[in-house]
Amino acid sequence: MTDRAQAAKPARPYRPPDDPRLPRFASYEEEAEFWDTHDFETLEPISPEELVERRAIEQEWRGEREHRPG
Repeated sequence: MTDRAQAAKPARPYRPPDDPRLPRFASYEEEAEFWDTHDFETLEPISPEELVERRAIEQEWRGEREHRPG
């Protein structure tokens, strides 16, 4: 890929992680700063019940997106 093609390619928009244990980040840079001083292993675990509920909601949401007319 040429430099010109890379420059024209839009950057992927930031999508914050969907995890209630994490603060809401405004950018990749802000999230990177957080992980520079925090460790994944120190976060409180998600209960199995909450994890099942989150996965069900995510599957439902994805199913609705896939079946939208358009």
